[in-house]
Amino acid sequence: RECINGRMFYYAYLRENTNLTLNAIGNTLKCGHGHDTVLNALCNHSDFMDIDKNYQKDYKEYCDKVQNLLNNAHLTYLEDVINPS
Repeated sequence: RECINGRMFYYAYLRENTNLTLNAIGNTLKCGHGHDTVLNALCNHSDFMDIDKNYQKDYKEYCDKVQNLLNNAHLTYLEDVINPS
């Protein structure tokens, strides 16, 4: 279940924060899921967000962690640009 939730979180995060098509989102993973698999996962994600408080909490934590990683990567990049070795 944890792996499935992780994939749904990943797909939902990309759908909410990028302009990627469903097909492009599916192709970001090595398994290369098609648009139909991504759409199904997004529908399930939406259902779980409506009814499962633990799922909502876990998704928020996931999004926060991803955002922190992106912020840290951006800051590291800026530090490297400002202060090259």
